[in-house]
Amino acid sequence: MDLPVRLVRSKAIEFAANSFVERPYLHKSEKSGCSDSIRFGSDFGYRFDVRNMRAAQLRINVGANAAHPWSVLVSPDDKNYVLERSGKSWPSWQTITLDQYLAGASEAPRSIYVKIQGIDCQVRELDWSIFLQRTRGKEFDAVILGWTGGVVFPPDVYQIWHSSQAAANGSNYVGFRNAEVDSLLEAYREEFDAGRRAQLYRRFQEIVAAEQPYTFLWTNRVARAYSRRFSGVTWYAGGADLKEWWVGPEHQLYP
Repeated sequence: MDLPVRLVRSKAIEFAANSFVERPYLHKSEKSGCSDSIRFGSDFGYRFDVRNMRAAQLRINVGANAAHPWSVLVSPDDKNYVLERSGKSWPSWQTITLDQYLAGASEAPRSIYVKIQGIDCQVRELDWSIFLQRTRGKEFDAVILGWTGGVVFPPDVYQIWHSSQAAANGSNYVGFRNAEVDSLLEAYREEFDAGRRAQLYRRFQEIVAAEQPYTFLWTNRVARAYSRRFSGVTWYAGGADLKEWWVGPEHQLYP
């Protein structure tokens, strides 16, 4: 399940449910039932700082189950909630204007509280061939993936993040499109200076962190050891390439 939320006409906020970017905006109260931990659930509560704002819009894309009712409620004080939107399907972005909560109040509110109810998340396990077919065809609401890169050669994430790879059966499964990212990835492929390449990727990572097209879950930490019998051992940033290892005749145990 993905829950991007944007508060626009000011500094944009965008995050996905169950991501660390979301945690500062989670609001725990008797009404929302949210906690400050990463979780799945059907009720989400958020609090947004709207000080010095005269107008705002809330843009939400949940992808709720077509047969499951949902609702969005808004309050300036976490007490009197108003039903702003409801239905039994969520096919696209929903835009909710919050101007009346800002301009109509006698005293400008410091926060806007938003409750989203009725989100339904059902995890399905699929045969690998079917999983690949549906992922490449973008036939999913949310999907769990695990990407690995090369060991010896520097990373090249063009295949995953460039907008050209969002079409047809490309590996940009989430349909991420960003003109600056495209230019960064193209420049990276033409740049030979290692320092400059690192700068390009740092900027790329900043954009991905801000846009949150993925909800990053974890990366494995692995400790490895090898016998001194082996020669040609090189440890790269991504690990080791076992095809480079060899054992001299004097150290072979299995001639």
